[in-house]
Amino acid sequence: MTTSAPTTGLRSTIEPAAFANFMTSFRAGSFEGQRLGQAFFHHFALHKMHDASQRLDRLYEMDGDDALSMIHSLFDVQSS
Repeated sequence: MTTSAPTTGLRSTIEPAAFANFMTSFRAGSFEGQRLGQAFFHHFALHKMHDASQRLDRLYEMDGDDALSMIHSLFDVQSS
């Protein structure tokens, strides 16, 4: 994952394969007891982003389609 700062207007980039692997693991129950946003936050170590913002905190609290919408607003899933 590239760590461009969301607060500067640039979106961070996640490789499609990494995102697909995460979603496959999430749907398979690998993050049991975690909301989608929470699992995404932990899996991609978003706490390490130097500009962790309120939007990342909100993502941590989200689940389902709301979490997916927030993920796609914060991160650009690009092919290499």
